[in-house]
Amino acid sequence: MNKLCKLVLGSILVSTLLTGCSTTVERIDAGQTVDLSGAWNDTDSQMVAQEM
Repeated sequence: MNKLCKLVLGSILVSTLLTGCSTTVERIDAGQTVDLSGAWNDTDSQMVAQEM
């Protein structure tokens, strides 16, 4: 019984660790600008120029 309990708990632990690392995908509008790098880029320059 003790061996079975350890096997079940180990299986639950492994499955939790494997499913907890999955990536998520979020759909956004195709026209929306998304900043991935956090650095200043051409899109930022264009947005500032349009606001001025």
